[in-house]
Amino acid sequence: MTNDRTSSTRRKLLAASGSLAALGIAGCVGDDDEEDEEGAANGDDEANGDDHDDDHDDDDHDDDHDDDDHHMDVEEFELIDHESGEQLAYVHDDHWDHGPLYVPLEDGIAVEAHAEDADGEEVAFGEDEEYQLEAEIAEGAEENVEIESHGDHVELTGEEEGITEVVFQIWHDDHSDWDSPELEVEVVEDFDAEENHADGDYHDDDHDHDDDHDHDDDHDHDDDHDHDDDHDHDDDH
Repeated sequence: MTNDRTSSTRRKLLAASGSLAALGIAGCVGDDDEEDEEGAANGDDEANGDDHDDDHDDDDHDDDHDDDDHHMDVEEFELIDHESGEQLAYVHDDHWDHGPLYVPLEDGIAVEAHAEDADGEEVAFGEDEEYQLEAEIAEGAEENVEIESHGDHVELTGEEEGITEVVFQIWHDDHSDWDSPELEVEVVEDFDAEENHADGDYHDDDHDHDDDHDHDDDHDHDDDHDHDDDHDHDDDH
């Protein structure tokens, strides 16, 4: 009887030990599975983070590329009277030479532009061309002028006497590739178109160069004349 009880007790202890061992193994396996799942989750987050950074970098690159597309270097820009062909004003560095541009009250003037890019190529303006001439009132300036673009020229109509500032633009598709400095525009009742004309001063540099060349020719002629005088003197002697 005692032996049977002892055997029974041993079997219960062994069974209990086996159950505890099984639970321990299950716990270890469960912990490993949780760590694997957390690691996978962190890996996914890091992967997603990398993708996000890559997308962000690509966006920055695209933005920079778009900025380049929306810009052109202009070497020369001048306004011309659309009717007479007379020069009105031209951009010199970061400002306009000549001005203000006078606009008649309750009437308008039409201006076109001559522009050249950094390579010296002329920019063609027109409704069917790649570029159009546009203009707008400068930010914060008096809105007393109505502006209407026709692609190759712009009409400015004076609505109220006073001074404002206008920015001329080289328009490409749906954006401006180049903005001029602000040009002072004055709406006047007593309008004289000739007061807008720049009198051709834009080409003074070329003119001065020709004058210098003529002066050199005169100087050479005087030298020849002096040489002849010396020769005559020797003959008399």
